[in-house]
Amino acid sequence: MTAASVTVERIDHIEVFVPDRYDAATWYRRVLGLEIMRGPAWEWAVNLPNGPLFLASPSGTVKVSLFEGEPLRDHPPIGQAQTCFTVNAESFLRFRDQLDDLGLRNRFGERVTADQISDHKLAWAFYFTDPYGNRYELNTYDYEPVWAALKRASEVQAP
Repeated sequence: MTAASVTVERIDHIEVFVPDRYDAATWYRRVLGLEIMRGPAWEWAVNLPNGPLFLASPSGTVKVSLFEGEPLRDHPPIGQAQTCFTVNAESFLRFRDQLDDLGLRNRFGERVTADQISDHKLAWAFYFTDPYGNRYELNTYDYEPVWAALKRASEVQAP
């Protein structure tokens, strides 16, 4: 087997198309805790014609670049169809507890509720879209702590 020409360390950012970058940034902050990146380089990028507005997690390890353009909505996906963000058990359970307040919808337009949790036997997940139809998954590989919390709440059966 031939060695790869590079070794990928991580994904730097994902590109998301939205009608208005700053309106979308408000949603991404409220739902995923992503903040607008500040500083000369980031401000230079956002001021380019059709330039991206970069958002990042508090650690800076997760970035989303928002571009103004036609979002996925109901179009059949071409290329990247869904992006998954991974969190720890505590964040996952907090997200679950806030679902009613977040008012998220899935790709079918149905409201996402706590009982729509997906048990993948090695991870737990919720599936939702942003207001523009871009598809997301939020998951945790902290399977046992989430299972224990759900079991205490009598919401799922033991695997």
